[in-house]
Amino acid sequence: MIKLEKKLLDLCQKNNFTFGFSESCTGGGMAARISAIPGASKSFLGSIVCYQDSVKEKLLGVPSALLLNPGAVSHVVAEKMLEGTLAQLSVDIAAATTGFAGPEGGLPTMPVGTVFIATGGKQFKHKIIRLQLEGERTEIIQKAIDHALLQLIACIENVKH
Repeated sequence: MIKLEKKLLDLCQKNNFTFGFSESCTGGGMAARISAIPGASKSFLGSIVCYQDSVKEKLLGVPSALLLNPGAVSHVVAEKMLEGTLAQLSVDIAAATTGFAGPEGGLPTMPVGTVFIATGGKQFKHKIIRLQLEGERTEIIQKAIDHALLQLIACIENVKH
């Protein structure tokens, strides 16, 4: 079975697309999986690990007001992170992740395991999904990475037709 990161890389290289990420709850995990593949630099330009809100604001242009309300783990912040990633990395397509990986954090309406993933690009429709993932911290992070990679693959495959 082909790994998700390899499938994404192959699709991007075949279609001459560049891609990148902004990662909060995944903490650079997406970049680590992609950059482990030889030749990834032909399409993968980079990842902004924006664990702290101040980095989301300074590097990605997420308004501080949105980081306070509705909060860093939200649909709108994921979307703003995606927009900032596309602008800062100048890529064709990108993914942004924000969420509560645990074991602490979370809110009554958004418990640990809540993750928002935004994907899209210049010629790709933007899509933001909310997930409620189960498991320990490392499991939640790996599941979030898998979902983000799947979303990017689907985004590219939907445009190809």
